[in-house]
Amino acid sequence: MPPYVLVAIFAAAAIASNALISKTILRFRVCSAGLVGWLSALSSGIWALILAIIFRKPFPLEDWPVMGCLTFFSVLAIFLLHRAFQEADVSTVVPVMGIKITVTSILAFFFLGEKHSPMVYLAVVLASLAVALFNLGKQQKSQGGHGHAPIVGLAYAVGASCSYAISDQFAKTAMDQSEPFTVVLWLWILTGIFCAFMALQKTYRQYQIKPRDILLFAANGGVTLAAIGALFFSFDMANGVTVPNIIFGTRGFFALAGGAILGRYLPQPLEKQSKKVYILRILATALIFGSVLISVIFN
Repeated sequence: MPPYVLVAIFAAAAIASNALISKTILRFRVCSAGLVGWLSALSSGIWALILAIIFRKPFPLEDWPVMGCLTFFSVLAIFLLHRAFQEADVSTVVPVMGIKITVTSILAFFFLGEKHSPMVYLAVVLASLAVALFNLGKQQKSQGGHGHAPIVGLAYAVGASCSYAISDQFAKTAMDQSEPFTVVLWLWILTGIFCAFMALQKTYRQYQIKPRDILLFAANGGVTLAAIGALFFSFDMANGVTVPNIIFGTRGFFALAGGAILGRYLPQPLEKQSKKVYILRILATALIFGSVLISVIFN
């Protein structure tokens, strides 16, 4: 098994942990999805700054145009996703994010020169479908959004997916010019600065952050940094972004399994779904692992 497969699987498991921690914070601590998102990203930026100081990783000045574009589209994706959650329900927005895998593969073909066999592109379609199926059903709601404009929310979600896909192109380009570790750290440092300003909005002043919440945000930021760092390293190891993104789609399975385990130790389960939804998620599990197997064999 190629090493990048294991690294991408680790990234998927780590980002699933991020989702579970975020759901736990929303359910039991802070009820604003926007504030949780901004503070978690800020925490990732703080962790990245600490690591940059420890390992003496200065900003790659010679690559500032690429780093600037990477940061811009990453921040834009976070902002658009936040707006999507304000305008539409989570169950409407999240399944749309599955198109990110397809858009990434199309952009990589034209801008990075990635060329794969038809079977790999079949895997792309299956993985996108699997991500959508994983996120069907009633989702946990939070304050901060009215959910009355689903069409607008879908438009924001599509924009977020495309922005994430574009940022992947710049991430691969940046890592071709600079050390991957440096790229990851400075991406999150710059992103954290933006998110700090967003978290200071008057809208969020009604929420009280207690010491135990800070620990949860610190953990969330740490696993997010580890997840995106591992994903970027898998881009570098695979010399491409298409197949690692397919493997990254297994995050739905890890979130499903982790949620079932975590639910045994919480006062209330993180979510309750109908049998139909769970059947769809089992189908999604088969689809995503089938797509991973196809992409690795035919890559």
